Amino acid sequence: MDSSTSATIHVYGGRAALTIEPCMNSASDFHTLMLEIAPKTESGVDWSRKITIQPTYQEFPLLVATFLGYHPHLQLKRDGKWMELEEQPKAIYIKGGTANCTFAMPVTPGDRVRVSALLLQQYAQNHPGLAPGLLIAALQTTRRSKA
Repeated sequence: MDSSTSATIHVYGGRAALTIEPCMNSASDFHTLMLEIAPKTESGVDWSRKITIQPTYQEFPLLVATFLGYHPHLQLKRDGKWMELEEQPKAIYIKGGTANCTFAMPVTPGDRVRVSALLLQQYAQNHPGLAPGLLIAALQTTRRSKA
């Protein structure tokens, strides 16, 4: 899938909304995506208050692994803003914020499958020729060992 034509995914929760858009990291020339989370108000989503983070080359496989259930927790931090993903029994819970505000939402199973598929498609573009099973096996290595 070409990242320039990939569909953007929108996920809506009760108090926030999430957008996931495939893109290229021009500085490193790798396929990644843009994550945006914004609070919902009575009149809709307030995108003017969104938190936007683009995972780095090191973070992107951890993001994919988190959605696939191999990595239980991920925190992405950038210049006074952050996003945190945590595996919970029925969903992945995503929080985003700054020093002044925090908003959060679950990504439930149906949306999680859609997001996971997009993440895998985008991540696979960084490893052309690698069989899907080997890509999944590589992502499984991000599991944390239990002490």
